[in-house]
Amino acid sequence: MLMFKRKVFRFVPLMLALAGLCSLGGCVMPHGGPSFGSVVAEDQEKYEAPVPLVQVNARTGSILESIGKPGSFYETFGNARYGNYRVAQGDALDIYIWESAPALLFGASDLAVSDLSVKSEKLPTQIVENDGMIAVPFAGRISVKGKTAREIEDKILRALASKANNPQVLVHIPSRTGEEVTVLGDFKNCKNIPVSVKRERVLDAVALAGGVTENYNKVMLKLTRNNVTVDMPLSAVIENAQENVTLAPGDVLVAAFKPWTFMVMGAAGKTQEIGLEATGATLAQALSRAGGLNDDRANSSGVFVFRFEDRESWEKLYAEIGQDPSLKTPGNPDSGSGLYENADKVPVVYQIDFGRPDSFFAAQKFRVKDGDVIYIATASGYELQKFLKLIGTIVNPALSWGNSINNLTD
Repeated sequence: MLMFKRKVFRFVPLMLALAGLCSLGGCVMPHGGPSFGSVVAEDQEKYEAPVPLVQVNARTGSILESIGKPGSFYETFGNARYGNYRVAQGDALDIYIWESAPALLFGASDLAVSDLSVKSEKLPTQIVENDGMIAVPFAGRISVKGKTAREIEDKILRALASKANNPQVLVHIPSRTGEEVTVLGDFKNCKNIPVSVKRERVLDAVALAGGVTENYNKVMLKLTRNNVTVDMPLSAVIENAQENVTLAPGDVLVAAFKPWTFMVMGAAGKTQEIGLEATGATLAQALSRAGGLNDDRANSSGVFVFRFEDRESWEKLYAEIGQDPSLKTPGNPDSGSGLYENADKVPVVYQIDFGRPDSFFAAQKFRVKDGDVIYIATASGYELQKFLKLIGTIVNPALSWGNSINNLTD
């Protein structure tokens, strides 16, 4: 037994020498991405573009949640009531005139002496001209643009009062070109939708346009009114009745299909690209869809989200967390000064440490966006395991060769 140990130990120096040669020779172990240290390293001068790093905790999670809050139709436009319709250029008007007996103007041609009934006349449909006028027999040209039906009735009545026998007037507006909502984009039937007396709401317009062409969970609605535009997921409008606001004449409603995705890489349950609905998902939901962190490989402190952040959002975040608004790189301000000063998008890395219990609450506030890359760093212990396996592939053949020689000499 002692002789066997001496024979085996003779190969220990060989094992160490081979390991040293591998190290000096630049043997590189495979990696799924950057190490934890290279992402969080304070000294980023070796990189061409130092990237700001933001620690996600309860405070920054709340700030990011408020900054990334989606728009609201109700908060922006309200649910206001609108007054009576006012005639616009191109509208069609139906005008009915009644005259008491004996009728002098309307229906008087076939009047018998004994006929004392009230006579009525429907005029040919009148189209409001470019100058906003219409023509009424015996009343002349009357300005109707910007007037309600009742106001037009009063104008015609006053014009006929001295010519007809106790006239009565009724104005009906069958075609309202001045009260239309335009629906565009990924609707099945894009068109102008007249706004009726009941005052159509957002979902009424969606239904009248035949619905959307894609899965509603991936459709964004863009509502524009008086040069103000708000974006909202269609599913959010469906789920919240308050957001189903009444539409106003001239509104433009656009449906846009958004096949958003995010990617998960590194020590996750599965590396993949995952679809994202229009309402988005929290970081906790995103990691769950990817199978969570790999128990054997993941560094729970090294969960990173790589994102191109909108400049406006980034400046708001920096203002809240007390960082330099000129977007200098944290840890080494001089290296990043002015680097992204004129960029619309700013590359940012968000880090969350799941070794802290409160990080699970922060992960439920941090929302994943389209194009985000979630990277889970590999644990240092797993790197050691890979190194030992590499050494084993070098040393094991040598030990087998030595044992064979020992057997021959015995």
